[in-house]
This record gives sequence, C-alpha cells and structure tokens, in this order.
Amino acid sequence: MRPRPRAPRAGRALTALLLSAAIAIATISSSLAASLPLASAPALTLDAARHGVTLTLDAVHGAALRQVARGQPAALPGDPARYRSAVLVLDDVTLTAAGARGGYFYRIYIVPAGDGQVSERQQVGTLGPFEVSAARQRGVGALRYTLGGALAGSGGERLGAVEVVFRRAGGEDVALMGIGGMRVELSTEVEN
Repeated sequence: MRPRPRAPRAGRALTALLLSAAIAIATISSSLAASLPLASAPALTLDAARHGVTLTLDAVHGAALRQVARGQPAALPGDPARYRSAVLVLDDVTLTAAGARGGYFYRIYIVPAGDGQVSERQQVGTLGPFEVSAARQRGVGALRYTLGGALAGSGGERLGAVEVVFRRAGGEDVALMGIGGMRVELSTEVEN
C-alpha cells in the first residue's frame, strides 16, 4: 500500500494561517457588542431626598424596551441587531465636597412614568460615594445598571416614558453629587 501524499509544507502553513484568521474573525465579531440609546436626560444634581427624571420613548423603542424587560430579545425595523438587555447609564458622575464625606447613598429605581409608587422589584442598583470613587479610580467614565425585569410587570405592551427615581438613604439636603447625563439603552450583550 502506498503512503498518502502529504500536502507541501507551505500548503499546511497556509491552511493553519487561514484557520487561525477565521477563528480570530469569529472571536472579534462575536465580541463586538452594539448598543442603542433610547432616551436621555441632561445633567442633574442630586441634592434632595428624592429625584425623579422622566425619559420619553418613541413607540418603537418603548415596545422593544418592554420586550427586553420581559426577557425576550428584541429587533427594530431596519436594524439587524438582536438586543438582549436594557441598561441605565449614568455619565460623568461627580461628588461635591459634602458628598465626598459620605454617610448616604441613593437607591435607583426605574418605573413606567406616571406610576408614582416604586417597589423593591423596580430597584436597579445603588449609587453612593463609594461607587463614584471606585469608578473614578478605575478610569470608568460611566456607571451602568442593568434594568433586568424592573419594567416587566407593569403597564401595557409599550412604554411611552420611564421615570428614573433616586431615593436617598441618609445624608442631608445639600448638593451631594452631580450626574453629567443619563440614558436608557438597549444592548446586544446579556448584561449582569
């Protein structure tokens, strides 16, 4: 029996190179996440026990946000991306001198606008001097909070607007921190 002819050395090297390139392209394309801002609000100073900021959504974005909140991927007309999570992003969060002393934090909730009441189920996280300082030390320009199912059980199929509510625990009624801007966005990544 004759031995099988082997591919020339250059051919094996080219095959290995092409395989490596294909794996690298697949890895890069799967790691590229897309995000889509749905609504935003300008700068805010947190200086009282409660703040509410309303973010208005158009009908298509409101329906997509509701779908993602219910744990189902959403697609938008003309957009090939499949969005899997919703995120609240707080940009450029800073502490005042009084805020840097600590002794307080804010619970952050997201509710359909007009609901008025917030529940623990709608809490998406906390914000205090520790989180702000830690983010600044890491060089992070924004704090991200996964919305999860906070919006899943209330309202109809579409959300016309959401309210981001900051409720302070502790502290005094003075300017404690500033938020350069905030937005709600959809992401193709599954956020934790």
